[in-house]
Amino acid sequence: MNHYIDANALREQVSLPELLRRLGHQPVSKSGGELKYHSPIRNGDRSPSFTVRADTNQWYDFGLPGGGDLISFGVTYWPGLSFYQVLKKIQEVCDLPESKLIFAERPREPRPRKAEKVQSYELFCIRPLGSNPLLEEYLKSRKVWEAAQGRLSEIYLRCIAGPRAGKKLFGVGWQNEYMDWEIRTAAQWKHCLGQKGMSLFKGDPNQVVLFEGMMDYLSWATKNPGDKSSVYVLNSIAMIEHAINATADFEQKTCFFDNDEAGRKATVSFQAVYPDAIDGASAYQGYEDYNAMLMDEPELRMPWEEEGVFQKILNTYKR
Repeated sequence: MNHYIDANALREQVSLPELLRRLGHQPVSKSGGELKYHSPIRNGDRSPSFTVRADTNQWYDFGLPGGGDLISFGVTYWPGLSFYQVLKKIQEVCDLPESKLIFAERPREPRPRKAEKVQSYELFCIRPLGSNPLLEEYLKSRKVWEAAQGRLSEIYLRCIAGPRAGKKLFGVGWQNEYMDWEIRTAAQWKHCLGQKGMSLFKGDPNQVVLFEGMMDYLSWATKNPGDKSSVYVLNSIAMIEHAINATADFEQKTCFFDNDEAGRKATVSFQAVYPDAIDGASAYQGYEDYNAMLMDEPELRMPWEEEGVFQKILNTYKR
């Protein structure tokens, strides 16, 4: 009979602030349900940039950027340990009795079983952009690699239920307003790990720009690097009613939704509530979305990069 630590039981019984306290990390400040720390997973964090939501047991490190739950923190804090060793380490540090966390897997007769139709995933690693060449190639192919720096993270998932149980996959993602993860892969697979929500980027409190998805926002940021507007990324056009309610206090509103039926309907719905809202889709007229336009633009080349120019310069100096 094999014994395993139940990760879900660990999540339910261990408070992340308590684990941090036992590891010697105290919050620098507290605001509402948010605790701010000097990062325990990075050196040289002079201003507290590691945030913990005590009510959800979620963390986020703005210096990576990246975050997750109790288990993902353990995986990041002890990178040299296996997944099971991380669970065991958390249990030992918090001095929890094994009887509350361990379940036994008893041998049983095999029986025919239908595969579960619903896939379920868990996050097991978050990394800054740059360690996965496939994701780098993907973002560069979408022409948003530079704009993605500091905004997206590499996300690694494990399928824990369904026909693909045991399979691993990776993609890029960011957290939404509920500190849950919005993820997409190079194969255009999209997933929200947790509660669906919008992703927010604070800026000018009087101006807001809205986008359907991450690639459109990053494309706009590539073309408008100095713009200081606040940004709402819906992460799904189905969030349009939520976006309408969330942006009520902004004086100037601009929608950059897709030039398809769903995007046009969303713009009409938004302008029905806010008649002065600007329809920004004219910026990529003739294309489905902002990223499609960006990808269609020719690569800019400096004069000396043109064929033969560099050799001509060299020949001049040889004379």
